[in-house]
Amino acid sequence: MLCKDQKEILIGKLATLFTGVTVNDIDEVVDVIKTRLTDEAKEAKNRELLETFDGQVKILIDKGYPEAAGIYKDWFLEEYINPLRYEFETGDIIVIPERIVSIHKQMSLVKLKNKTGLQHPCINLGMLQQADGVETPNVPYLIHDVENGVATKNVSFSNCVKLFKKQGRFGLVPEEGIAIVTHKPEMFNNRYIYLLGSRFVSGSVPGLYLNDNGGLELDYVWPDSTNSKWGSASCGSRIRP
Repeated sequence: MLCKDQKEILIGKLATLFTGVTVNDIDEVVDVIKTRLTDEAKEAKNRELLETFDGQVKILIDKGYPEAAGIYKDWFLEEYINPLRYEFETGDIIVIPERIVSIHKQMSLVKLKNKTGLQHPCINLGMLQQADGVETPNVPYLIHDVENGVATKNVSFSNCVKLFKKQGRFGLVPEEGIAIVTHKPEMFNNRYIYLLGSRFVSGSVPGLYLNDNGGLELDYVWPDSTNSKWGSASCGSRIRP
């Protein structure tokens, strides 16, 4: 805290500095400073977003997604990934659809706890289809406002469908579940997520879980199952420029 003499000296300096300055001048300067601070904050946020986006892109490259798609890396980036750059928002996750890289191949590219992902031997991916009313882009896209299923623990699939419709949310498909584990493995903390955006012909629902060996496995669950520990993952929107 300034002593009395220091305050008097400071007041004198400020009085000299502001000689001829009006209240309007001060208000204008304050507005300019606020604008600069706001712009700097926006720039910092944009840098952070782009760094996060580039981090996800690096993961895809390092895991060999261009090779899995059968195209050169530069083409993969230019044609599929770069258009997403300026649509990317906080919490978004890049998804590579089945048409570009098969679900089977994507599972083999997942590493969780140093174990390669796999699909349950009884699963026939040829019998997998999107649920009624579900549409996903056939080129890479973003999922926004992702929830990993914790919010729907012990809620039946039929009730989840009704809930998502009411909330304007969307049950995820396997490629989106794989994307969560690929880019944000910390979200896979409930050990099993149901993927209501897809169904097998039998009506069963695909899901991702940690098997007895601690590795990620794509499995299925019978229709309208419930579990007090696990729930159905969802997103707020799917974004493609």
